[in-house]
Amino acid sequence: MFYENSQHQDIDRLVRASLAGLTMGISPSSVMLTYLDWLSSLALSPGTQAHLLQKALKKQLRLLSWASHSAFDRNAPPCIIPLPQDRRFRDPSLRVDDHPVALSDIQVPIFCVGTEWDHVAPWRSTYRLHLLSDAPEITFLLTSGGHNAGIISPPEHPHRHYRITVAHEKDSYIDPDTWLESTTIQPGSWWEEWQIWLEKRSGPLVRKPTLGSNDYPPLEDAPGSYVKQP
Repeated sequence: MFYENSQHQDIDRLVRASLAGLTMGISPSSVMLTYLDWLSSLALSPGTQAHLLQKALKKQLRLLSWASHSAFDRNAPPCIIPLPQDRRFRDPSLRVDDHPVALSDIQVPIFCVGTEWDHVAPWRSTYRLHLLSDAPEITFLLTSGGHNAGIISPPEHPHRHYRITVAHEKDSYIDPDTWLESTTIQPGSWWEEWQIWLEKRSGPLVRKPTLGSNDYPPLEDAPGSYVKQP
C-alpha cells in the first residue's frame, strides 16, 4: 500500500503528537539518552557510594582490610585447628603430635570469650564449654561484635558492651538462653576484665628479654614488613 506525500506527513504528525503527549513535548531521542544516562548513574551509584563510604570510614575499616588478607601461598596450612565446623574438638578425636586433645583434661581456670554475632564460632557453641570441661572455674564473657571486631575491642572503642559470669566446678548448669536473660550488660571493652583476670593469676612483672641474638639479630620492629605487603 502506498500513501500520498500529504497522507504520509499527516501520519507522521499524528505519531509525533502522540509521542509528544507521552514525553511532555521532549523529543524521543532526548528521552532515550536521558534514560540511558540515568541507568548508567544508577548502575555506578552503589560503587561510588561504597568508595565514598570506605574513604570516610578508612580508620574504622582497617580491621576488615587486614582480615581480608590471606597467606600468599595457597598451599599454606591453616593457622587455626580445628577448622570451623570441625567436631573433633568436642568428641574428642582431635590429635596434636599424636596426642589426643580433650577439654576434660583442663584442670586450670578458664577465661572463655564469645561474641554476639560470631558466624564462625557462635557463642552458644562456645558456651558448651561448661558441659565439656572439668575446669575448677570457668569465666565466660560474651561481648558485642562479630568474629573479628568483637575480639579486637580496645578500650577507646565506643559503643561496646559485654556480659560476664563465673561458674565453679560444683555449680549447677545454666542453659545459654537463661544465662543471657539473667546476666547484666556492662558498658565498655572486655579487655579490661581480661586484664584483671590475668593480673590475679600472674606473677610479678619481669624485665622483657632481649630481642634476637648474635646468630639471629632482629630485622625490624613488629609486625614487620611482610604482613604489610599487598
